[in-house]
Amino acid sequence: MKILNPSLLRRASCALLAGSLLWACKSGPPVKPNAEKNAAIGIQVEFKTLLAILGNEEPSRVFFAPVVNGKILSKENLLTATWITDSRAYLLNVPPGEYVAVAGQFVQQQAASSTSAPVGGGATVSVSTGGGTNTYTIFFPERVVKQTLVRAEPNRLAVMGNYVLKVGQGGYSGMDATQKHYVDRIFPGARTGPPPTVFGIEVPPPHIAGTPVTAENSDAAIGAFLGEAREDFAETGFSTYIP
Repeated sequence: MKILNPSLLRRASCALLAGSLLWACKSGPPVKPNAEKNAAIGIQVEFKTLLAILGNEEPSRVFFAPVVNGKILSKENLLTATWITDSRAYLLNVPPGEYVAVAGQFVQQQAASSTSAPVGGGATVSVSTGGGTNTYTIFFPERVVKQTLVRAEPNRLAVMGNYVLKVGQGGYSGMDATQKHYVDRIFPGARTGPPPTVFGIEVPPPHIAGTPVTAENSDAAIGAFLGEAREDFAETGFSTYIP
């Protein structure tokens, strides 16, 4: 059972602060601009789950693929977002060229459950089970991957758009060829190995096909992203990357 979304808790606690203390909740990118690998990419991604009572899940990782000769089924080394803040994922200090976004991950915290039972003499024993975190990888469908395609130019931020992906059900059978390709790239052998089980019962893998709820890369969506990026990169070397 989902009980906590860490990113939402962070945003809520930041909202309680005022004045100069509010800035303490922000942190800039962990890198500075690189003179040789000087392109930057941004995308906004959220994941909608069946238990999204507190809102959509924010990504903990986003995977990008370089596009060579127009092929989105890339065999190049995949890249992960350099920095993620408030659902905006940035890939910084990469060579200029074409790129697509292909998958993202989010982490859910699970609540520990406790049960008590009488053992005689008025005493009881309590047993706690569960708890911890689960990581889910959501693979973007082909039409979303194609929609994220951008050409990253030197000393500029290329924006892929704003995407909300619904977490699908089931395993690999419902995936399209692009999703299966990137499952094999990120988790080699996962689709061909035995399915995971819990107490002998087959369970869906944590590699899930996403279906788009929002897939927006209009001028308005890109403009809104750039407005947020100006604040994200304020007083950093990447502020000049934003037109």
